Amino acid sequence: MGRGGALAVSLVAPLFFACASEESEPVLATGCTDAAEVELPDGTCIRPGIGPDGCAPGFLHDGQYGCDPVLPPAPCPAGQMALPGETECRSLMPCGEGVWGEIPIEPDTQYVDASYGGGQSDGSAERPWTTIAAAYQAAGSGSMIAVAEGSYAEALRIEGKPVRIWGRCPERVEIVGTTASTWTVDIRTLATATELHGIAVGGPILGIGLSGSEGVVLDRVWIRETGDRGIDVEGVLGTTSITIGGSLVEHTRELGVAIIGATATIEDSVVRDIQPAALGEFGRGIVVQACGAARDCSPQVVGTATLRHSIIERTRQAGLYVGGGELIAEGILIRDTVPQDSDPTGGRGISVQHCDPADGCDLVVRGKATLRYSVVERNHEYGVFVSGSDATAEGLVVRDTQPNSDQMQGQGINVQLSCEQGGCDPLMRSSATVRSSLIERNHDSAVFVMGSDAIVEDVVVRTTMPAQLSQFRGRGIDVQLSCSLTGCDAAARSAATIRRAFVVDNHDVGVGVFGSDITMEQSFVRGTRARPDGLFGDGLDVMSYFAPASAIVTNTRIDHNVRAGIASFGASVTLGGTELTCNSINLSGQSLEGGDFVFEDLGGNACGCDALVDSCTLVGATLEPPTQPD
Repeated sequence: MGRGGALAVSLVAPLFFACASEESEPVLATGCTDAAEVELPDGTCIRPGIGPDGCAPGFLHDGQYGCDPVLPPAPCPAGQMALPGETECRSLMPCGEGVWGEIPIEPDTQYVDASYGGGQSDGSAERPWTTIAAAYQAAGSGSMIAVAEGSYAEALRIEGKPVRIWGRCPERVEIVGTTASTWTVDIRTLATATELHGIAVGGPILGIGLSGSEGVVLDRVWIRETGDRGIDVEGVLGTTSITIGGSLVEHTRELGVAIIGATATIEDSVVRDIQPAALGEFGRGIVVQACGAARDCSPQVVGTATLRHSIIERTRQAGLYVGGGELIAEGILIRDTVPQDSDPTGGRGISVQHCDPADGCDLVVRGKATLRYSVVERNHEYGVFVSGSDATAEGLVVRDTQPNSDQMQGQGINVQLSCEQGGCDPLMRSSATVRSSLIERNHDSAVFVMGSDAIVEDVVVRTTMPAQLSQFRGRGIDVQLSCSLTGCDAAARSAATIRRAFVVDNHDVGVGVFGSDITMEQSFVRGTRARPDGLFGDGLDVMSYFAPASAIVTNTRIDHNVRAGIASFGASVTLGGTELTCNSINLSGQSLEGGDFVFEDLGGNACGCDALVDSCTLVGATLEPPTQPD
């Protein structure tokens, strides 16, 4: 494969095809019947992004490529919630009439009423217990405990037998823990199938703890204003599982819900306004994590969670954190996560990371996440962050990610190998597949892949803004080798497949390849703008920084980019059936760091502006390459 390949070569000054400008508003090809479709060089039409029938229940299609949650216009007050699809805030459940409301009374029900003052309590409706703990002691295994309106100042321990505790409603029934105990409600071994319905839990200590029992149910429970974690589910005492439904967790500290070495299903619930711990760290919404001997789990257990039709909002550091756990999330909204108070980092919507000994694991355990039909918006630093782990996303919207408190980052999706303070580990690569999704209005890079593997299919990547602090970048898809503060590692290159993607209206570079390899097919790269300083604006840049770089591009249209359609800087580019139209320079190549560029023509390529020609002229101009990898 020789220099220049079979392409016509002309080493002349740049700006041969001065067709693009910052103000241009290119019109999509008219050969497609759907306004959201784009036409490829071979005449086929593709419809990237999320289709009209691709939104989860409670989300409305925007008429183009994404979905929007249907919710009330203003935040809900304390104790009320709205799920996607609801336009008004509501209570968790009706309180009903009478002392016992709508509690399903059974023949052996134990009754509790804090207002009863008649003495000689026996658990009957006429002479109820005045504490829930007393009712628990008297109840048989699996019995119903009906709780009347009142504030119950006690620490309740459920161990040795299961019960079903049913309050009239969370607005009127609360258990408030005391500092004499660790948990307000502590569910331990031999309590499998315990249920809590219609109660509020608060106080100066942790809210609800579970370990060593399975099939525990929290139904329409309000966890609020606890001095520590809201719900903590750990596999320390043995196999542990829980189902949380229709519940609200708000204004707890450090963590809203923690699933550590246990199994959880969370549905129709809201986690919001989680506050930092005493030293200002964390404030995460939901955590799913492995548990090892360092946390008293032996053998080591991976935490698993399924999350459906729920909201995580206004949390700190991370809305949804997976640390060596396994997650399936479907139909969720994660928004407005902010950096933690202790330092300016974080604010991530979803963070999928490996678990290591520092997190309580014996060995490094990869995180795994499957994200479907969900919206991740208005978070900070990263919308979705994957480090040393594996993630699959379909029907995902990631938008409006803001920089952290240092005015850095703001990326939509970041997929990278594991990097700690001592450097990056080339053996801990991440892998991610993103399909039928919309990544828009983020900062720095919409999709960033470093030292890892990625597949990007049927995705719209648009309107990425430059980094706020430097005003550089603003790239659509950025694929690079591993670089850290200690330098770049030529042995840790990235590999990405980009298929049926629509990359439009980004800044600096539409698709950038730094010391890595990509295959791009059936895609469209359009309207890349210059940075605010007026530099760059290329559709596809392939750069052999620190390591060889290559791109294979077929059946792809690259047009109306401000500077170059395709630019090779000491890299290998293979083109087939590709159109480069109305870019200031359609095709450019030059050496970089002593390495020469290579183009290979597979045939069927065309360049031009007002009219296409069968061959493309290679401009050997001296162009400034984009900035080196991070």
